[in-house]
Amino acid sequence: MIDKTQLDGPLSVIYFHNVKRNQPFDTDWISDLSEEKIREIVMLLEADGYITSRIAKKEYHESYMCTLTNKGVQFCNAGGYKKQGYSVNVPKK
Repeated sequence: MIDKTQLDGPLSVIYFHNVKRNQPFDTDWISDLSEEKIREIVMLLEADGYITSRIAKKEYHESYMCTLTNKGVQFCNAGGYKKQGYSVNVPKK
């Protein structure tokens, strides 16, 4: 299971591509994680309502085209998971 604070990095990259470059982020650019780990990250961010994604079929594999939701933009601007007090999948009280 991924510590939610580890999602801040991928969320920041998605934010950069969506807000600064005005394009969806293609997870095909992530080279240091397995396809399973990428899928888990995408599903967690979608489950929290911060992104939407669609599968992009490549020649030998699939990747995800990720777009921030309005909630995701607000969450990023507020500092992400770490700033919101998340640690090991549980919000601090």
